[in-house]
Amino acid sequence: MIKTYIPKSLDQLKVHLVAQDPSFFYSSQTSTVVPYDFLQEHLEGKSLTLVNLAALPKEIQINSEKQSVSITGPVTWKELRQELNSKSFDIKTSPTEELACVLAGLATSCTGERCFHYGNLRSQVIDCVFLNRNGEEVFLSQDKPITNLFQHDLLNQYEKEFNHYREFKNAPFPRLKNETDLMIGTEGQLGVITQATLSICPRQEVKHLFIKLPRWEENFEGHSEIYDRIQSFRQHTLICELTDANSTEFIDQDLNPAPGQDLIFFEVLEHKLEDFYENFLTSLKNIKEEDIFEISAEKFHRLRAEVPRSIFEMNSKMKVKKMGTDVQVSPSNFKYLMQIYKQFTQSGLNYNLFGHFGDGHLHYNFMPKESEQKQALELLENMYLDLKNKNASPFAEHGIGLLKKKYIQHFWKETQVKIFASLKNNFDPMNQFFPLGYMNIKKI
Repeated sequence: MIKTYIPKSLDQLKVHLVAQDPSFFYSSQTSTVVPYDFLQEHLEGKSLTLVNLAALPKEIQINSEKQSVSITGPVTWKELRQELNSKSFDIKTSPTEELACVLAGLATSCTGERCFHYGNLRSQVIDCVFLNRNGEEVFLSQDKPITNLFQHDLLNQYEKEFNHYREFKNAPFPRLKNETDLMIGTEGQLGVITQATLSICPRQEVKHLFIKLPRWEENFEGHSEIYDRIQSFRQHTLICELTDANSTEFIDQDLNPAPGQDLIFFEVLEHKLEDFYENFLTSLKNIKEEDIFEISAEKFHRLRAEVPRSIFEMNSKMKVKKMGTDVQVSPSNFKYLMQIYKQFTQSGLNYNLFGHFGDGHLHYNFMPKESEQKQALELLENMYLDLKNKNASPFAEHGIGLLKKKYIQHFWKETQVKIFASLKNNFDPMNQFFPLGYMNIKKI
């Protein structure tokens, strides 16, 4: 049975927590790994309360001197960006879905587009406050290491196994080094984040450009050259994003600057633009100058947001669950990943590809009919088994949720299972926080 609760104050939320009712906390329902329309299928006869945090009080406080911002309650990324821009500051993380809430993004470690330049979201969290199972507010700092929660040898082994993924946006399991790591990427399984402080930066003037290319399935030479060359221009470029020709078919065609072609977008610092043009754009051997265009910031953000939103709406209309990838690979394995995706195109299933091209982190989305869902699931399962032995992170941005639990165990060892059991025992012994979450997986 599913119930719904909408607290309108922190006091009401605290009362709910003390009651120890098994709950899933959300704010905007933008998660791509939680099938809200199909939750009943995952309950296995148990009851669950959906706690909608969107009605809680919210506040944004900017500290100009420390170049930080404090977010309280269900502030969206769009609201945060607008407030910061009005004070000549900017965020360092920019999720494509700007209507998602910031604190929920911390829980899933949803990293967005600007990681290409600024690094992952985890590194930007200065501190946070969460409510524990007793409704108490607990303060966590990035400056303080995690202590006294685990056996020393077990934590050392966990950190050693995380180290394999240190260059990725996210590993297949949370980093557990600093206090704030207890909330980043743990998907609300240990408590509810109510406040956080993020580092910000002075707003800089940027230009948005895009390059038209042939469909990646037919000719990948231009894409490959751009990927290889852009790695040396991270100081110039805030983002490097791909939207393939299939993706733009779902949006208003007035927004589509090049029907039938792939698009790679760049957000370039204006004071670096001349150098970027002379030493990057004009050096591309597989790109013609007439295929390079400037686009307005407003149109760029609209187009980027409309693609995943329209695809999500299409899946909802077809009454199918999202079936897509969230894989990030090392530069040495990027071409291998693209070979897997090209093999996917031979399946006969409708698809699209978009995402964070410069980071080697793309979202391949199957768009199956109901009768084709099993085939899509089998292809995804085989892919994750294959990537287990590659330098890859299977879910680099959107978390595990419910849809990815089946695949994540391939990337764990007994170390992770023991750590998660210890965390739940310490923070959630009654299993009231997201009881369906990945930390309850008992064995591999």
